[in-house]
Formats: sequence, C-alpha cells, structure tokens
Amino acid sequence: MKSKEENRVEVVLDWNMYNKLTNFLEHLSRLDNIHQWEERDSIIKESVSQHSFKVCAIAHYLLRIIEKEMKELLSDDSAAYLKFVEFKANCLSYAILHDFDEAIIGRDISHVVKYNSYNGGKIREAINDFVNHQETLDFQDLIPKPTEVVKKFVKVCDWVALSTFCERNKRMGCISFASENHYCDEKLREAISSFVKIFSIEFKTEFFNIFETLDKIITLKWQH
Repeated sequence: MKSKEENRVEVVLDWNMYNKLTNFLEHLSRLDNIHQWEERDSIIKESVSQHSFKVCAIAHYLLRIIEKEMKELLSDDSAAYLKFVEFKANCLSYAILHDFDEAIIGRDISHVVKYNSYNGGKIREAINDFVNHQETLDFQDLIPKPTEVVKKFVKVCDWVALSTFCERNKRMGCISFASENHYCDEKLREAISSFVKIFSIEFKTEFFNIFETLDKIITLKWQH
C-alpha cells in the first residue's frame, strides 16, 4: 500500500488564471464604492453592487413567471422552449454584470453628461470604445455580449430597480426625487413596450400579464 505522501498529487498553481481572477475581483470590488446618482441629494445611498443584485433578482422573478406561461404555450415545441431556456440564462448572466463597465471606468457617469445635447453621443461613443477595449484586453469572453432581446429585457429590470431606489428616497422625505421617480416610471413604460414587441417577434407569442401588472402599479403609484 502506498503512503499518503506517495498518493499526494502535486497542485501547480496557474498564475495566469490567478492573476485574471484577482483582476476581476478587484474590479468587482469597485462596484461597492460607486453609488447611483452620486451627484444628487439623497437620503438612501445605493452602490452599483446593490443595484446589480436587485436587477438580477428582478430578472429571476420575472423570468420564472414568463417561464411558467411559456411551458404551457410551447409544451409541444421543444426547440422553442430550449431557445427560451438559453434566453433566460443569458438574461441572468447579463443582468448581474450589466453595469460592469462602471468598474472599468471607475464611476457612474451621470445621464446629464452622457445624454447632453452638445456632445453626449461622442461621450458615449468614447466610453463604449474604451470599455470594449479593456474588456477584450482584461476579461475576454467573461463579460456577456447580449442580444437585442436580452438587452431590452434587462433594461426593464434595470428601470424597475431604479424606480424602487427613487421611490424609497421620496418616501423618506427627499422631495427632489419626485421628478426622478416620474422619469424612471416613464422610462420603464417605454422599456416594457419595447421588450414586449421584440420578444413577441422572437418567440412568436404574446401573453405578458406580468408587464401589464407592472404598468398598472406605475399608474396606481402616481394616483396615490
């Protein structure tokens, strides 16, 4: 019988893999220190890490509801259902890292800057070019490259998460967030409409009771 020493397998550390993992974790940690709408007065602060978790959790919740209806509608079409399963996986993968570009940039660039009428387009183009370069250089295929339908679904979840952040600040007495709250709700409506349209074409089906419910919640919130 061989001794324990003879049976021991030597583990060789892959330093290249170690360095890549360390670099990824360092970037991920930056998201703890970057806050949403840092330039605005707010009672509640929310880091990009917190926001990303919310977006992913909301995506998970909505996808579970959609999946239940997809199973009934596509029970006889396994190819279409497998396509949806892939869509779900891609949505969750993109949702958790959808703001990873802010870890590369080192901050959340405000909408006032990114969408200004003077040179907002050039700023967004320059930022995207830099982020794409760094992602290719440092992270290769780690950061998801979403399809249009995935991007639009995650955008719905993104606006839901932002809306909850604004609503909480408004309820805590931050009056200035009333306009942001209204802005998020309008953007959420636009995002829902855009996603439903492209998803209906992609999967040749329409149901989306959950998105009708979200729209009603927005309406009731403003009536309240």
